Amino acid sequence: MAPAPDAPSSWAAQYGYPSRALKLVGVTGTNGKTTTTFLLDSLFRAAGHRTGLIGTVEYRIGPLTLPADFTTPPAPEYQALLEVMRQSGVSHVASEVSSHALTEQRVEGADFDAAVFTNLTRDHLDYHRTMKAYGEAKRRLFVELLAASCKKHPTAIINIDDAFGRRLASTLPRRVTALTFSLDPKAGADLFPREHSTCRTFSAWLARPKLSACRCQCSQKGSRWLAVLPGGSSGSRTAGAFMPSSTTRTAPTRSKRFSRLAERSPGAMAAG
Repeated sequence: MAPAPDAPSSWAAQYGYPSRALKLVGVTGTNGKTTTTFLLDSLFRAAGHRTGLIGTVEYRIGPLTLPADFTTPPAPEYQALLEVMRQSGVSHVASEVSSHALTEQRVEGADFDAAVFTNLTRDHLDYHRTMKAYGEAKRRLFVELLAASCKKHPTAIINIDDAFGRRLASTLPRRVTALTFSLDPKAGADLFPREHSTCRTFSAWLARPKLSACRCQCSQKGSRWLAVLPGGSSGSRTAGAFMPSSTTRTAPTRSKRFSRLAERSPGAMAAG
């Protein structure tokens, strides 16, 4: 029996809480959600993981690409998509989480490992009416969903160059670990640039003593992003790149596709 329409979290139960078997990172903010999820997906793949991606441009399940009907699908499709990813052997998922989705409870029942806040600027007021309501919608991802996650170490990654981000970082629930970032080395953020230039290349490191030292380098050249992280104690490095979607296969399907795909036997989409 299908869950009641007014109980979006029950769709997670319908599909066996698929996010619990995945490393799920949600990204929210007015700008930068798509770029951030593509960078995360690239880094996850470069580290050897089979990945999933949910966002404005497309949905990805390993090498398979599906057209996106929504930045964040409605609850039934979101959970079905996560279940298809789980069945397909995906381990790491980067998901855009829009303010509309948070207001409409489309990601209820998803257990996030981490959530990223990029920024909050004036937008979508035809829907939210006020900036306060818009900000509160974004805040739900961190103070409600991330805080309620069954994951052991839920982490909020927050841009404190943004005024709303600074307030958010200071009001997180106790069980949520805050990891802040800023372009200003004097802002007291955990992650900040050592140097940057007009070519949009920078290197950065984690400054918080209780965290392991980590350095990364990111650069943008045309439509291609490159991020480099240390690959281990040997000093080897792992790279990930933002690549055009034409490098992946596309499946021409429509809005009910995830529910039908999730009904297949486990591993039905693992090949390819």
